[in-house]
Amino acid sequence: MRCGQHPHRVVQVQKKLKGTEDEQDKYSEALKDAQEKLELSEKKATDCLVRRQLRQGRDDRADGDSDCARTLGMLGMQLKQASKAPRACD
Repeated sequence: MRCGQHPHRVVQVQKKLKGTEDEQDKYSEALKDAQEKLELSEKKATDCLVRRQLRQGRDDRADGDSDCARTLGMLGMQLKQASKAPRACD
């Protein structure tokens, strides 16, 4: 390699590094969003189960069960989405 080619190669590597860093930032942000959604869903599911336990013995238990089922279904969907999120290590 001639001396004049080194600065050009350095610029190429710097551009590639910048692209890699940008991609990592994007994946990290997607992972952070997925984790926040998962935490919120877990909290909703826990709250729902607590409400369900408190409602046991009431006539409106069927309504509480459908609320819990809906919340747990949302949790399952968000878990599935989180597992499909791009991983920064890949």
